Amino acid sequence: LAPSSALALISSLPSSTRSKNMEISAQEHWNVKYTSNAQEKLGWYEQVPQPSLDLIKECNIDKKSHILDVGSGSSVLVDFLLHAGYKNLTAMDISDAALDITRKRIGPEGQEHVRFLVDDLTHPTKMKDVSDVMVWHDRAVLHFFVREEERNKYRQVLDNALMKGGYAIISTFAVGGLTKCSGLDVKQYTPLTLSDFLGKDYELLKSQDYSYTTTWGQERKFVYCVFRKQS
Repeated sequence: LAPSSALALISSLPSSTRSKNMEISAQEHWNVKYTSNAQEKLGWYEQVPQPSLDLIKECNIDKKSHILDVGSGSSVLVDFLLHAGYKNLTAMDISDAALDITRKRIGPEGQEHVRFLVDDLTHPTKMKDVSDVMVWHDRAVLHFFVREEERNKYRQVLDNALMKGGYAIISTFAVGGLTKCSGLDVKQYTPLTLSDFLGKDYELLKSQDYSYTTTWGQERKFVYCVFRKQS
C-alpha cells in the first residue's frame, strides 16, 4: 500500500458524484493519517525501499536526469536517492502533510534537489506541466484506479511526463495478492496486463515478483515492472 491510496479514495467514487469538496476531503483524510500515526506504523512503510532503489540503479541514468516519484508521500526513497547522488528529483502526492514530512526530514540541503508537487493524477493540474521525466516511479498507485477513465487519465499523465527513451517503474498488487486495501477495491496486474495497459509504445524490460511484509507481519504480493518508452 502506498500513501497515494488517497488518490484511489477519489477514484472509487462515481464520476458524477465527485466534486472539488470531495477531493479536498480525501486530502484531509490522508493528511490526518500521516499526522496522527508514526511513519513506521503505516501500512506502506519501508525502512529501505530496496526493490525501487535497485531498479532505478539498473536504469543507469545520469545523476542529473529527472526522477519523478508519484504517490511519494513520506517515503524515504527520496532520501536514499539523494544519498546516491541523484540531483533532480520530484516527489508528488495528493497529501501535502505527507510531503511536508519528507521536506522537513531531508532539510534545506536536500530540498535544493527535490521539487514537491501536491496533485491528483486523475485530475492533474501541476502535473500537466511536467514533461522532462527520465524515470517515472510508481509504487502502489496504479492498482487503486479500478475505473477505466481513471486508468486512462493516469496513462495520459505518464505519456506527457515521460521522455522518449525514459523508464517507467511500476509496482502493483500481483495476482493472488490483496483484492482490497484500506477498504478500497484494487486491480491486480501481471507483467502482461501491465504491458497491455501501457500499449505498444512501452517495451517491458524486466519484471519481478516481490513479497512485502508490513510492520505487523502481513505479507502482500507485488509485481515490479520496468518499461522503456519507445516514442
